[in-house]
Order: sequence, then structure tokens, then C-alpha cells
Amino acid sequence: MAQMQEQFAPADASAKKLQRPWSAHSVNSRCDSQVSLQSQVSQCSSQMEEGMAQQMVDSFIDSQIASNQVVKPFACSDVLEEAAATEKDFGLAPGRGVAHTAGSGRVLLSDESAYADALQERLQKVQAEVETQGANALELRRKLDEAQAEAHTNQEELARLRTRWAEEQPQREALLRQTGEAERRLAGRASRATVMRAGRQASLVLVCAYAGARAFNRGPHGRSFLGSKSFTQGLDRRHSVLPGALCLLSTPNRQHGTFVSQALRQSRHVSARETQSEPTPATKHDQLRRRAVLEAPLLQPRLEALKQMYAEGLLSAPDVCVAYIFAYLQVKRGAGRRISGKRQTPPAITTDAGIVATASSAKSLSLDSLRLNDVFDPLTPKEMSRMGLKNGQALTLCDLVQQARLIQIPEYVSSCLYNFYLGKRPLKLFWRVPSPEEVLEMQAEGQRCVSALISKKALQSVYGHRDCLEMMLHDLKHMENFVQDGSYWQQVGFFQFLRTTCLPVHRERWAPSYGQRWRLSWNYIASDMNAFSSHLLLTFKAQLMVAVARATLRDAGVLPPEADVAEFPASSK
Repeated sequence: MAQMQEQFAPADASAKKLQRPWSAHSVNSRCDSQVSLQSQVSQCSSQMEEGMAQQMVDSFIDSQIASNQVVKPFACSDVLEEAAATEKDFGLAPGRGVAHTAGSGRVLLSDESAYADALQERLQKVQAEVETQGANALELRRKLDEAQAEAHTNQEELARLRTRWAEEQPQREALLRQTGEAERRLAGRASRATVMRAGRQASLVLVCAYAGARAFNRGPHGRSFLGSKSFTQGLDRRHSVLPGALCLLSTPNRQHGTFVSQALRQSRHVSARETQSEPTPATKHDQLRRRAVLEAPLLQPRLEALKQMYAEGLLSAPDVCVAYIFAYLQVKRGAGRRISGKRQTPPAITTDAGIVATASSAKSLSLDSLRLNDVFDPLTPKEMSRMGLKNGQALTLCDLVQQARLIQIPEYVSSCLYNFYLGKRPLKLFWRVPSPEEVLEMQAEGQRCVSALISKKALQSVYGHRDCLEMMLHDLKHMENFVQDGSYWQQVGFFQFLRTTCLPVHRERWAPSYGQRWRLSWNYIASDMNAFSSHLLLTFKAQLMVAVARATLRDAGVLPPEADVAEFPASSK
């Protein structure tokens, strides 16, 4: 056995080398080593066969001779099988393509070369793929170099342009100054020309009017001509441009200007006498204010009793509105002058089932209730006859709305209140003026407010050109506009858009940036405007564009900061 191990030592070393991991760059060398290994295995097998056979024959013969037994024939195939087992014990992996030929004692190669060829083909594919990726990398590198070169060129060009722009900045500023001065000169010349032209036209008209007035004064129609409203209003309009025109008249026309001034003073006296019966808006507001102050002490106890009855549950919200209107009419016009006649047709009933209502219906209090006498006086026989009813016939507050025509109360009021009784008007009663945010919240939920103001301060106040009664009628008008012509859900969607999307932006950005004028515009759109959704959206967009433009002009110094406090034409409620 020692001799056999010495013989198989080279094969064992070659087998251990073959067990190492194969790499792509050593495929050819391993293939050569495999061929040499196979030859060594064949030689070792032959030697092993011869040695083992000889040793076994000698031992067998000795044993048979010693035992005097018959010698059996020896098969070479057994020797080959023992050699194969010995190869396995010495570390030669099975399945390496070594086949033994029975009786010959030779080892042959099977598919080892095919495996080497497959590895060689795989290596070639990997090399081709690596070469392709290398070519792509070189192409990307070339493009990157070109892009860097182009960027460097662009940076140099941009630096040259910036340098040129900085060098030409003084020239541009000088050109802008010259342009601004030229525009101011042209605007001044145009303004002076307009004033002179208007002044001359006004002076000629006034001279002719003065001469005509003196001539017509002698005739039978002179007084009516001087008293005509169109004549005096025309004189007032031309008076606004005449002083500026007189200042621009040349020296030779000074005497003519003096004559025109005298004619103007005389015409103003005539205009003042003829128009003193028509108050200006400021005068009308003062008159309404004085009247409200006088009516407040008479109204307040009646309306306080009305609120108390509502708190006790004797009156519904529609009853409060009807009694409020009757109490106001009694104080304004007196008992017996609240009803003008009988309605020819009942108020129109809304059939739109999609309107959200706060209640199905509301009960109405009878006019025979003694508690109502604290709010307004009972109907007089004359008022009953105007309604076509007999004296003493039982009526409710709802019947008044359904059958009577109230003096100076619009038609939509009766329709709104009657549908309010039927639960077809989503109105919410307030004893104060709600804030714009509250109104927006209600409209986003499909409701509107109606305010019954009863405090002394509110009754003595005039809101623009409206007193407290007209404020309630205004709320009812908004309710009718809210549900008109199938636009109810359109408006609800628009106000939900304002509440959910626009209101946070208005509070965080628009209100602080765009000033008081924008805040008034927002309050007007959010709480005091009811129309079709397209009109609401266009109005909102226009007001927002105006606010942005004014803020831009103010930031640029074109618009003075104090111009932002100008009063918005539509007041918020």
C-alpha cells in the first residue's frame, strides 16, 4: 500500500488543484491540467492493476499452497473495480468523465472538453458585453465633455451679457427719465387744453343762457323756462369746470371772464331756489336719521314685547316678521293706514322640493290674542273692509300675509313670508346683525338670516339709506334671490367653495396684504350678494384682480398708502 500511495501522489495533487474555484481567465490552463491528469490517472491505474494483481496472485498462491486448496481463476474486472474505489478514496470527484473498459485497464475522457468549450463560449460573451458597455461609457463620457464645454461657453456668454447690461444701465435710466418727463409734459398740455376747451364752451353756453334768460323773463314763459330742472342742472354741471377755465383765459379775455362769472353767480341763485326742495344724499341721510331718532322711543317697547312673546313660544319666526312689519307701519303711518287692500291672487308657493328648509311648517298666532295688542293695535273696521272681510272675523298673522296688501311693502315680502310659514324658506331669525363670517357659514349650509333689530341704538341708526324695517325687507329679498330660478344649489356650492377653499387663504394672506378695500369686497361677496353662480364667480374674480393690482401699485409706490382706505361702493352688512 505504501508503494501504491507513492504512485498516486502526483494524481492526488492534481485532483486537489482541480477542486479549487474556476475563474474565467484560467479556463485554458485548467483544461490542459485536466488532460495531463487523465493521462496520469491512466498510468496509475495500469500500475495499480499490475501491482495489485501480482500481489494478490502471490498471496493467493501462497495461501492455497499452504492450505492445499484448488486455485480459482482471477478476473481483471475485479481489479478495475478496486482501482476505481481507490481513486474515489484519493479524492477524485465522481462524474468527471472517467470510464473503465472491462478487461483493458484503460481510462478515457468523456465530456470534459465539452464543458471547457461551454465555459470558453461564456467567457467570450462576457468579454463582448464588457466591450459594449465600455463603448457606451466612452460615448457618455464624450457627450458629458461636450455638455460641459457648452455650459462653460454659455456661462462666459452670460457673464459678457451681464457686464454689458450693467454698462448700459445708466443709459436706460436716463431714457426712462426722459420718457417720463415727456409723458408728464404731454399730459399737462392735454389737461390744459381740455380745461380751456371746456371753459370756453361753458362760458359761451352761460353767456347765451344768461342772455336768453333775460329775454325770456320778459315773456309769458320766462318763469317756467328759468324753473326747468334740466336748465339748472346743466348750469351746475358747467360750473364745475368754469373756474379752471377762467384761470387759463388769456389777458385780453379777462373782462369777458368777469362777465361770465357774474352770469354764473346769478344762475346759481336761480338753481338754488329751484332745487332746494330736492335734498342731496347727505341731506336725505340726515332726515332719515332724525326720523329714526323720533320713532325709536315708540318702537322699542312694542318690539321688546314681541321678543318676549317669541321667547315664551307664543310666536313663530314668521309671526315675528309679520308683527315686526305691522308695528313699524303703525308707528310710521298710524293705525288704520297699514293695509291698502285685498290681494287678488295668493302669494306664489315654491314647488322646488330640493330647497333645504329648517322646519316642515310653522303655526300662526290669531289676531284676537290680547298679547298682540302690546305690539300693534287691532285691525280697524276700515282695514277689515279693505280686505273684504267682516268686522270681528277671525284672522291669523299668516292670513294677513296671504290676503292683505300692505302699504309700501313689496310683493316679494308676502311671497317669502308665506313660504316661510310653509317651511319652504330656510331662514334663521336674528335679533342683531350677524357678522359676514356667520352669514357665509349659513349660506354654505343652505340658509339665510333675517334680522329683527330692537335695540335703541339700532332703531336710531340708519344703515346707508335703510332703517331697521328696510333692513328686514332687504334680508327677505336676499332670501328670494337665494332660491330664485333653480339657482339655490349653485349658490350653496359657491359659498361652500368660499368657506372651505378661499376663507383660509383670505385670513392668512389676502386680508393682511390687500387692505381694507379688499376686506370690504370680501364681506360683500360672502354675505351680501345672491345671484347665479357664474355671476358670483365673475364678481369674485374681478374684485380679487382689482385687489392684486392695487397692492402691486401700492408696493411700487404708484398708489399712495392712504388711498386704500377709500370707501367701497357696496357696504357690507
